[in-house]
Amino acid sequence: MFQIDFIKIKQNIAPVFIPVILLFFVIFMGCGMRASNSGGIIGRVVDSEGRVIVNAKVVSIFDETQVSYSNLSGAFELTELPAGRHNIAINHPDYNLEQYFAEVTAGKVTDLGMVKLSSITLSDKISDVKSEYIASSSALITWKTDKERICTVIYGIDYNDYTKSSREIRASKDHELILTDLIPETLYHFRVQFEDESGSKFYSYDYSFLTGEADVPMKPSYVETKPINQMNQITVAWNAPISGKSVTGYNIYRRHKLVKRAELSDWIKLNEAPIDAKTFEFTDVTVESGKFYRYGVTAINQFGVDSEKEVTDMVFATGVINEETILTADDSPIELHADLIVAAGINLLIEAGTEILIGEKDSNASGLDEDRVELLVYGQLTVDGTAEKPVVFAPLSGSGRRDHWAGISIVTDSQLVSRISHTSLFGCVGYALDIKAKEVSVNNLSIAYSSGGLSLNGVRSVLDLNNCSFSEIASVAVNITDCYRVSLVNSVIKDAAIGVISFNTNANNQTVIRNTDIYVSELGIKALFGKGIIANTLVVCKEGTGILCENALSSSGNYIDHVTIDALNGIDIDSGNFTVSNNIIANTVAVGNTGIVNRTSENPIYNFNNVVGFNNLYQNCQKGANSVSFVPNFVGGNPYDYNLSPTSMLIFADEYQKELGRYGVSRY
Repeated sequence: MFQIDFIKIKQNIAPVFIPVILLFFVIFMGCGMRASNSGGIIGRVVDSEGRVIVNAKVVSIFDETQVSYSNLSGAFELTELPAGRHNIAINHPDYNLEQYFAEVTAGKVTDLGMVKLSSITLSDKISDVKSEYIASSSALITWKTDKERICTVIYGIDYNDYTKSSREIRASKDHELILTDLIPETLYHFRVQFEDESGSKFYSYDYSFLTGEADVPMKPSYVETKPINQMNQITVAWNAPISGKSVTGYNIYRRHKLVKRAELSDWIKLNEAPIDAKTFEFTDVTVESGKFYRYGVTAINQFGVDSEKEVTDMVFATGVINEETILTADDSPIELHADLIVAAGINLLIEAGTEILIGEKDSNASGLDEDRVELLVYGQLTVDGTAEKPVVFAPLSGSGRRDHWAGISIVTDSQLVSRISHTSLFGCVGYALDIKAKEVSVNNLSIAYSSGGLSLNGVRSVLDLNNCSFSEIASVAVNITDCYRVSLVNSVIKDAAIGVISFNTNANNQTVIRNTDIYVSELGIKALFGKGIIANTLVVCKEGTGILCENALSSSGNYIDHVTIDALNGIDIDSGNFTVSNNIIANTVAVGNTGIVNRTSENPIYNFNNVVGFNNLYQNCQKGANSVSFVPNFVGGNPYDYNLSPTSMLIFADEYQKELGRYGVSRY
């Protein structure tokens, strides 16, 4: 029994006074040590006033118990202690017990110096502490107190680090408490403690017990599939259980995705005889390419009883998917270490909440990019994410590179319609999503930290890219080539080099960019339109050009209307007939180069624009009717969203006497 605020840890503290007899122990103790791996501990016991305490009991709790008593000068010695960490307890009937941590070095003496004990009354004792009826996951702790107390047992796996506790519900002198939910075959440390009426805390010694073997062994502590480096082989690796004294071997199990169904097959055991307890890898050579597998590893004891399975992530066996396949959130995460190829005429359906993690190397060195993993779709890809549960494609290792994997390519001439909704792609080289298909549906797409964003080539269906997000794109966020009708609506492009490129060779093709915010470093929109509309859009490109119109193949139907631009150069029209009206074109950082440049032989309409902040407001063209040059008075947003202050002169300046720029109302 003793009183402390915390457990004191002391080592090699020089005493104020060491009597002659103590020095004698220091000089000659080594001569009396009979084992080369043993050492000693000395010290001197005094009270809080520095007076000698005689006959204090000094105990070392290690593999065995060593006992000494302080002599007439308070000195004590413990000899022939095994080298290592010792828990030293100093106790006297009239004083609080003190505990010290001491490291014993072979052939040396550790001096604890002056040990001070504080007085205590006999009524405050914790005694007769025992651990009894120890099972695999529980233990009964018993003890006595001289007065009726409500006590707590604090316990944990490490000495002096008690992470759990169990408290009595009623006061008693004879106590017992059952600790439950313990780990089998594990050494636990514990103390008994209570707090008296004055708030002082009292603790017992540190005691320990070892839990028994479980009826069922503990499962392996970790299991994984290694990167695939050979076709039709998958290697499984695992770690031993946290406590594996009863483990005599391991069993390996496997299951796979069923065709046209969301569930998995039953588990099958792969090994005929148990894997040796010292072996932690198994290679499955019965793998079928193009299938999705999950592995489970169990530990077994001497009676052949299996533990619970420790299960791997789902892994794709390198190859071609030749059967209808459904991936679900329950399958997540799914690991890809080589290309996933969807054969012509086959649909791969990925349901909401599914997470697909991509390895950093194409282990099969196949496909269009032999170095990186990619998804090649020659059939149909259906990705049905939701706002609450998007489908996520991300690097397995979390390396944070833009070129971690090669993204998704949809290449098909069939009439199958691939559908991608609420999908997130991260860390792709080239274009994260590259579509060369006649029929496709894409919305709520998010692409981040990639070399390129979305590429569309030859899409003949009407495609609304609604609620899409592109961020930290090193090159082009959206590239549209010879597509019939594409609208980028209600979307955001942030931290890209180039926002949108639209290239058409057919006058009947149309590109529409509406209600979209574009923050870029080099070029906001580059367009060779068949027909084109840019409306209610914000373009911020402070070191480059906001909109570059290379041409418009159709002589009518081309509008830049209710757009706000903050750029070094505002709008540059190389060729084609455009109506440019109701826009705010400004440079807010310094003085820009040119607001509107006309390089055509046409006479574009430039009415109702506000152009301000440039050395040349207009080049090769004239200010149109009702155009002005007012400071816009932008306010708000993070990033800055370029809303107009209610007092701005531009609130009623468009052709309908309403607001100019991004937040006005376009009729196109």
